[in-house]
Amino acid sequence: MASATAVDPQRIDEIEFLDRKFIVGVLGDGFGYVTLNSLCDAFGLDRRAQRQKIERNSWYYDEFSEWVNFPTEGGVQKTFCLRADSIPIFLTNVNLFQVRDEANFKILERFIRENHIVLAEYWGIADREQIMVSRQVIERLIMEHAEMEGADPKKVKEDLDEFRKEMEDTMDKIRVAFSKLQTDVRQMQQWVGPTNRISPEQGAEIQHKIKQLAELKIEHMGIASPYGAIYGTLYKRFSVTSYKEIKMSDYPHVLKWLDEEMEAVLRTSGTEK
Repeated sequence: MASATAVDPQRIDEIEFLDRKFIVGVLGDGFGYVTLNSLCDAFGLDRRAQRQKIERNSWYYDEFSEWVNFPTEGGVQKTFCLRADSIPIFLTNVNLFQVRDEANFKILERFIRENHIVLAEYWGIADREQIMVSRQVIERLIMEHAEMEGADPKKVKEDLDEFRKEMEDTMDKIRVAFSKLQTDVRQMQQWVGPTNRISPEQGAEIQHKIKQLAELKIEHMGIASPYGAIYGTLYKRFSVTSYKEIKMSDYPHVLKWLDEEMEAVLRTSGTEK
């Protein structure tokens, strides 16, 4: 399980997923971490039961969980969180029979069914059309069984027609929802994951400015080897362990900070341009 030592988020925000809102803390690794409590509350899940499920599957969740300090009305509290990109796996494993609220049950059921199709298509096991045909076969078998049991086949057919139409409408809504989700994810990528890092060219520009700053410190301040201190301050200031991890959104701030550092050296030495 995640380390029991809680970390402070760089910022706290909200994300929307399946028309539910979740509290998220963005950490130094660039990922957003969602509080398990807000996740459970949004879908009417038992907090304790879901925590136990996570502990039973720690082989997976260890990599995608963290303790995060969140401010509350009673002060800062250490809160257990899941990384935002693990939410689909978490929800796919929900026991729907334990979901009491009908609206939550339906939205989770639709989400799980769509996950089934998406994963089957991705791995080349079956395509959407094959899966839908399989469901139609099952419906036909249900009708035949109902006939044998003496049920009114007309009524069974009407029920299945209504169910089929509901499923088709549901799939259309899910496609629209997933399209919206993809848009939301693209908009959120700047802070929910490390996909939006500086380019090699931008990294080279940062290194060039660090070299300029180091040379100024050597020339005007008599510091023999200033590189370690410069990089150390850079990493601490922007919560990274390498200049390659700097986010695009922080890039202009890094350049500005390095320029200000160079100006400070020149000002102190009396050689400011």
